[in-house]
This record gives sequence, C-alpha cells and structure tokens, in this order.
Amino acid sequence: SNKPQMKVSLPKPSKMSTLQKAFLERLTSSRFRELNEDLYTKPSQDSFQQFTERPELFDQYHVGFRKQAKEWPVNPVDVIYKKIVSTWKKEVQGKKKQSKQRENVVV
Repeated sequence: SNKPQMKVSLPKPSKMSTLQKAFLERLTSSRFRELNEDLYTKPSQDSFQQFTERPELFDQYHVGFRKQAKEWPVNPVDVIYKKIVSTWKKEVQGKKKQSKQRENVVV
C-alpha cells in the first residue's frame, strides 16, 4: 500500500482523559471502516499480503469489528449460525426418520 504509515504510542486506557478515550473510540471505528473497505475492494491476495506483512492489522480490524457489532440490533453472524444449526438439526431428524421407516419395512 502507498498509504503513509505512522507508529503511534498511546497511553494505557486507564490513564487517558475522557476526551482522549472518546477520540480513541472514534479512531478505532474509523480504522475498522478503512480496513473493512480495503478487504471488500481489494483482491484477496492483496489483503492477505497486507495482513501478513502487518499482523497488527488483524487485531485492529477485530477490535473495531467487536465494537461495531455491539451497536448492531442483530449480529449477522448469530443469524447465520442459527440458520446452519437449524438446517443441520432438520437434516439429522430427517435421516433418523428415514432410518426408522426402513426398519419398519417388512420384506
């Protein structure tokens, strides 16, 4: 990436003023949006290389994701998980029913 990189040293959150904490929250959200946009608009190989070369981006992305997800009325990951589990349970029940039907068949 041609974006300038800057290392920033932040005080521990417990030593930050309320204003500093508010700014850090906004920066965390902005960084997540920036990384998220990169992931959606760049080829996967470019993103993989970027995150491999700079592993701290993984943590930055996920800290922002968790913060963002807390604000959603429904987390889409939970919806997808419930759908997968529901579908799996239906398949298992269907197979059990088919198995019992085969047991009851008289030849």
